[in-house]
Amino acid sequence: MQKYKEIELHTDRLSLVRIKGETHGTEVNEVLCDTIHSLEPWIDWAHKKPTVKETIKRLRTQTDNNENFVFNIYLQAEKTNTLIGNIKLESTDQPKCYEVGYWLHQKHCGKGFTTECVQRLIKFARDELKTSRLCMYFADENEACQRVAQKTGFRFVKFVDFKSEIRLEWGVRKSHYFELDL
Repeated sequence: MQKYKEIELHTDRLSLVRIKGETHGTEVNEVLCDTIHSLEPWIDWAHKKPTVKETIKRLRTQTDNNENFVFNIYLQAEKTNTLIGNIKLESTDQPKCYEVGYWLHQKHCGKGFTTECVQRLIKFARDELKTSRLCMYFADENEACQRVAQKTGFRFVKFVDFKSEIRLEWGVRKSHYFELDL
């Protein structure tokens, strides 16, 4: 297993800062709670406002595996940086393949920030991680994610069935599976 390494990536408008659950849980929780209702249709764990303790636990589940790369997304301003979301590269059971996942505060959607972040993570995955493939899954109805995937060069591979262990009321949902060979 790799040792944890602090990483900061930049675009023209954004900073992506690699996080650990126990050190960033409070600020992530604040933004998450403010936009939870916009995430609820798409993300199974976004069914209720989490406590700070619950957010830290979820982040630690992702970040304690040093093979995963979880970043806070900060909008760069003249004197401050504002946390607007979270993006990750999560190791998969396929060799040299990472899954891309993200969420963004609703007031920052539709401005190209997610596309910008995914483009930067593609470069990081290719140049730094030397990975050969990225993938992403998202609900059939999530047209915004489909546009991001297409704008960043991912190609549709297949539909897959998704059954949430958290949101049983969803039943089986049809999800898109997209890949990008690097």
